[in-house]
Amino acid sequence: MPFRKDYTLPVLTDSQWGYMAGFLDADGCVGVYKGRGVVVFTNTDRTPLELFRGWLGVGGIYLANKGRDASYKGVKDCFNYQIKSANAVVAVLNKLIPLLVIKGGRAQAVVNVLQ
Repeated sequence: MPFRKDYTLPVLTDSQWGYMAGFLDADGCVGVYKGRGVVVFTNTDRTPLELFRGWLGVGGIYLANKGRDASYKGVKDCFNYQIKSANAVVAVLNKLIPLLVIKGGRAQAVVNVLQ
C-alpha cells in the first residue's frame, strides 16, 4: 500500500481493539526504526493478520523468514503485519495504549517520538 499522509482511524468495537491489544502484547512489537515508527504483529497464521489489515485498512503483510537456510527445514512460515505510516502508527497506538499491559510504555514512547 502506498504511503498515506492522512489516516482516519476506523470505527471498531471494544472487542476488536482488545483483541489487537492482546495480540500486540503477546506477538508484536512497537518501535522506531530508521526514524520511522512501526507497529508489527507476528504469527505463523496469516488469518489474524489479514483480519487486522482489513480492520485498519493500512499496512502490509510480509513473509518474515524469507530466504532462510536449509537448517530451518520443517519450521513453519512466519508472517508480519506491519504498519509504517507515521499517522497510522500514532492513531493506532493511541487507541491501543490504554489496553496494552506489557508494551504500553514502549508504545507511548514511540508516539512521543513521532508527535
